[in-house]
Amino acid sequence: MRKLLIIPLLVHSLPLLAQTALVIQVKGKVERTVQNKWVEAKRADTLRAGDKLRTAKQAQAIARFEDGSILRVSEGTELALVAPKEKNAREVSLVKGLLTYDVKANPDAPFRFRSPTAAAAIKGTTGSFETDGKATNFIVENSEIKNDVAEFETERGEKKTLDVGEVAVLNRAGRLSIRQIFEEERRAIQNEVNEMRRVVEEEMRKMKEEMEQMRRDIQEQMRNERDSVQQEMERMKKEMRRERDEIRKLFDQ
Repeated sequence: MRKLLIIPLLVHSLPLLAQTALVIQVKGKVERTVQNKWVEAKRADTLRAGDKLRTAKQAQAIARFEDGSILRVSEGTELALVAPKEKNAREVSLVKGLLTYDVKANPDAPFRFRSPTAAAAIKGTTGSFETDGKATNFIVENSEIKNDVAEFETERGEKKTLDVGEVAVLNRAGRLSIRQIFEEERRAIQNEVNEMRRVVEEEMRKMKEEMEQMRRDIQEQMRNERDSVQQEMERMKKEMRRERDEIRKLFDQ
């Protein structure tokens, strides 16, 4: 019966709660925290507020939030999911590294990124967020919302509103500038987002198939165990009848 108890837990771990993300793909050495200890991250792991994720050199991961927003975590990146103050909000703290994002529009609950020196809020956007711990670059490649799609704020309190195609550059000295996106940056992000979407769609399909197969396996196991119990009960009944008949024979003698 122990196997029956384990499998439903795996099935129920897939639906996501607020401010959780499902690990869709892992390549190379990727780790996450479990009770503040770093362990190997695996496909279909669930990341919750307070959890951390990091990628080694030549490694990467893709995570999907419950609303369909997607993050690609590049090599040499470390992040943490932050418990948001607002209901349904999503927030990621980037310690170092590069994130490519595809965030679903939700004007009432912006998706927030934080680095050690800056913060950004987006309402439905594709782009990237990168930091080395001091300098921070924030690219708004495209958006379902065409005006004032993102906000960028430095640790010094300097704020800028960004539109589609704009890039916020905060250098290591703390100087903030806004420029237009380079065409090679736009193409790279578009290609990355298209690949992210393809991978997520394919992996979600596989996970659904795996869940369905698990459900069938559980049902088959339950049927087999039920039949086994019924067979054992029938055997016991026969044994009891045999013993009863033997006892009657003894009394009849």
